[in-house]
Amino acid sequence: MLTVTGANGCTSQANAEVDVDDEAPGAQATGGTLTCTNTCVTLSGSGNGDYSWTGPNNYTSNEQNPTVCARALYPHRHRRERLHQPGKR
Repeated sequence: MLTVTGANGCTSQANAEVDVDDEAPGAQATGGTLTCTNTCVTLSGSGNGDYSWTGPNNYTSNEQNPTVCARALYPHRHRRERLHQPGKR
């Protein structure tokens, strides 16, 4: 409640309402499968708000639908897999 007192000593009062918008933004996310031949996938995010993706190897993105690649997410694992493939050096 607000009370205002004028120079003449008279007062008036008023009320103000404050609403709270605490509805969750409804986040949904989809990804894909990384393989030996499909080394990048596009993540898909939806919801009414800002986007913040996090993942392995300190991966971060603020894009709604970022593309991620195996080499960036799993650099050591990718290298080990290549080194241990039969017939390859």
